Amino acid sequence: MNPTHLAAQIEIDFPGIWARIDKKQPLGMLNSFPTVTESATRIYPQGTKHPSGYPLRYLMSAESDASNRAAYKQVVDSGVDQDSVFVAYSEDALQGVAAWRTTRLHYEFDPDFYDALAATPMKGTPPSQIFQHLPAKAFFLSRKGGIRIDGDETLCHGFFVVVFNDRLLMMPMTNNSVSSGKFVVHLNHDSVESALDRVCAEGLESSIRVIQGHPNGTESEKLKALEKTRKEWPRHEKRLRDTWGGALSCLMYLCTEEPDIDHKKIPSSKAIHMGNRVRFASPKQETQVAVGIRLGALFRKHFESETKNSSGTSGSLMPPHIRRAHWHTYWIGKKPEQKPELKWLSPILVNAESPEQLTETIHGVKPDEVFQ
Repeated sequence: MNPTHLAAQIEIDFPGIWARIDKKQPLGMLNSFPTVTESATRIYPQGTKHPSGYPLRYLMSAESDASNRAAYKQVVDSGVDQDSVFVAYSEDALQGVAAWRTTRLHYEFDPDFYDALAATPMKGTPPSQIFQHLPAKAFFLSRKGGIRIDGDETLCHGFFVVVFNDRLLMMPMTNNSVSSGKFVVHLNHDSVESALDRVCAEGLESSIRVIQGHPNGTESEKLKALEKTRKEWPRHEKRLRDTWGGALSCLMYLCTEEPDIDHKKIPSSKAIHMGNRVRFASPKQETQVAVGIRLGALFRKHFESETKNSSGTSGSLMPPHIRRAHWHTYWIGKKPEQKPELKWLSPILVNAESPEQLTETIHGVKPDEVFQ
């Protein structure tokens, strides 16, 4: 499934939903796309095959928050059969897809280049305000071949990315739907690294709430579950950091001055004024922009060269290799008026041709900078 197919599936489940959302935007809103203020749910008969639907019986017993289980139980108590198939899209999921529909823009990263960005440590990252410099306020971000962690495990196809109301929202798209997991960061002076730390901490807190609020199980069983969760949390946290950290690094790369991208014309949202309302017209086709094709090919070329020359060379000259990417702070100007400027140094080819081609500079963000 791709973003286009997902948007079409949502329209099948909820006929007219996009037209309704597109028409609800009040005149004068600052966003260049619709603001979603609703969720969507539907119940299909028992046995219905749906790409993202689940039987209510399963949802009521699943390891989810107590509030969600209570909502499912309320539906069953109203007379709905427990084996009915429940389909739901959260407000944030609809927001991600609705915003994307106004651009149908898709940034697809070269897999080796994506992996190089994902491996960049988060130390020295700029304030999260940097995401105001993204080339578009709504798009889909993916890695060719799927977002992968822990070797060959495919986690999702990509992420819906939306910048609105001074916050960044990322929603993963799985094989069948939009995942319930999300990443939200307010665009302020806190570093991107701090935002990632906060999401990981909230992940542990959410897991603890689920265990403590589960209706089944004794207190002793819950204590054992809590102990197991805390013991296994480092592994789960690594997955979170690998997933969201990789996507954040790619977003920061798109904010650099001259990213390695296929320079296609980025579609702009078309707003149609209808009295005191605004309606957004969706482009008919998706615009796919390739990212990191040149640099990804350069990485592969020299990795292959390094493998062939793995025995090393004589003398003090090291064989061609990749120096790990990192964030760095440069001090600009004369003392004592020097000012810090953050830059991102991509993986640098050492003892190989044209290493300077791999250095990218990220836009500096001053603490007192005001974004419109």
